[in-house]
Amino acid sequence: GNAFGVKQFLSALYSDGYLSFNYTRRVWEWDVTKIREMNITDNIAELVIHRVKKLPTAAQKLLSIAAVVGNIFTLGIITKLTREEEEITSQLLAITIKQGLIMILGDEHKLCFKPEDKLAFVHDKVQQA
Repeated sequence: GNAFGVKQFLSALYSDGYLSFNYTRRVWEWDVTKIREMNITDNIAELVIHRVKKLPTAAQKLLSIAAVVGNIFTLGIITKLTREEEEITSQLLAITIKQGLIMILGDEHKLCFKPEDKLAFVHDKVQQA
C-alpha cells in the first residue's frame, strides 16, 4: 500500500482502541487477534469513510460541502455555503484538521487559520469519501 493508506489504517486502529502507546514502557502495543477480528478493509476509501463517520454530524456536512467546492477552498467560502457563523465553521474545520483529513496549505502543521487561508483535502480519497 501507499503511505496515506498505511496512515489511515493505523489511525483507524488507534481511534478504535486496538493500538495504543504504553507511556510507562515507551512502546506501542496492539492485540493481533482483536485486529484480525475487526474486519477492517484494505480499501483506502472505506478506511476514510470509517473515520469521517466518527466525526460530529456537522463536521461531516461541512466536509461534504467542501468536497463539492473542490480540493482547495477557504474558511470564508465554506462559511458562506454553510450559512453558519465563521467561529462555528472554524471550529468544525479545526476538528477535520486535527483528524488529518484537511490541511492548511503552506503550513500543514498549523491548526489556527484565517478566512483567506487556503485549505485542502489531504488526499483525493478524503474528498471522494
